[in-house]
Amino acid sequence: RKDAEIVTAPPTTAVPSISPQPTSTYPRLKYVGDEWKPKSVFPLSECEGDCDSDHDCQHGLICFERHGTTEPVPGCLGGEDERKGTDYCSRKDAEIVTAPPTTAVPSISPAPSINGDEYRVYTKQGNLV
Repeated sequence: RKDAEIVTAPPTTAVPSISPQPTSTYPRLKYVGDEWKPKSVFPLSECEGDCDSDHDCQHGLICFERHGTTEPVPGCLGGEDERKGTDYCSRKDAEIVTAPPTTAVPSISPAPSINGDEYRVYTKQGNLV
């Protein structure tokens, strides 16, 4: 065809896939008791509740008193779906953590070439032949 020209396709380079973040090593919040009931679970460990004072927590931990039902607890995961504002034991130096994504971001593959060739044919108007 007179109105056609051969154009070399740009090199196809795959975009690297994005892997999900590794599973966190932070403990999840766990309600185990309140007001020393049952007594066998007190003092509470990190990310355990319900505490009312630092005395309810193991040595080196503080009772993190939440001011809302969904307020995150430093150093712990979970609690977003609670209906009451349970207080949990936490480390003094802990930071707020967020959960990793639950699904991987899909990878992007290079666009396939036409008929497996490395060339594509276009008209001068830019239409693929």
